[in-house]
Amino acid sequence: IAAEMAEVVFGDTHYNVLFFIGTLLFVFTFLINLGGDMVLNRLKIKLQGSRS
Repeated sequence: IAAEMAEVVFGDTHYNVLFFIGTLLFVFTFLINLGGDMVLNRLKIKLQGSRS
């Protein structure tokens, strides 16, 4: 995405699509990381509860 941005005309459809893809990639990465953190926290709570 970054390599293409240098060659694209600002405001062009190609520019907008690249920007959208970058935003979409950020959102997917954020959601996957958030889900992983939630799973780890639940697992940690479950394992700590069984040791008591």
